[in-house]
Amino acid sequence: MTNSDQSAFETLIDEIHTDFSDNPVNYGNEDPVIPELIHRLRQKIDVDYLPVEYRQEYADNEQWRVRDFSTRVDNIGQATRIRPEVLFVHEGERWKYERTLAGEIKSTVPKFDLVVFNPEPPLIAQSKAEGPGNYWDTENDISVLCEVKHSKNESSNFFAESNGADDVQALSQYPGSVERRVFLFFDWWPIDGNQSHRYERHRDRLIENVGVISEPVDVIFLSRIGDYHTFTIGY
Repeated sequence: MTNSDQSAFETLIDEIHTDFSDNPVNYGNEDPVIPELIHRLRQKIDVDYLPVEYRQEYADNEQWRVRDFSTRVDNIGQATRIRPEVLFVHEGERWKYERTLAGEIKSTVPKFDLVVFNPEPPLIAQSKAEGPGNYWDTENDISVLCEVKHSKNESSNFFAESNGADDVQALSQYPGSVERRVFLFFDWWPIDGNQSHRYERHRDRLIENVGVISEPVDVIFLSRIGDYHTFTIGY
């Protein structure tokens, strides 16, 4: 089943790149990108919804929304396994990752832009501290864990320590089982004001800023003009 997920994701990238080239104003910033990716991907996968196992290890039992959940909610139902803005609970705690920015060690709780959970049930949810949300357990197997960045008007979004490089490091450090970790970049201005191609100049800067990582991350650079580029950091 995961092979089916990977095939669907590859088809999605080809399709979205063509649409980006044909209808660039539709992708003028990052806001419409995630909904478009999710809409198209959900049409391609074999299994959409999964039964949910709802846990409360991270929850605050003093909160009535946590304490009364089982008496107020008769049926937790199912949930789609393709989700945006996902936070994770790892071994009962909200998962954070650490990296060095400007010489200081920073700890951050990331929201991953796009997560495709493995199709085998159940889908393990976790309560937030104060009740239900978009928190999921790292025990879930993941087909695709993806962070998305858009160039907007800033070329550094692809490679900067606090932008693209930060996303790659978060993807690599995520502690759960992931088949494919992806940093997906949309470049609206692939040729800059000096008529030079940004990808060729910025690829090495991203690799340098990422440094050594524990798990490989695939980088997909979608250009508004011409072909898209893929490479892997961490092998």
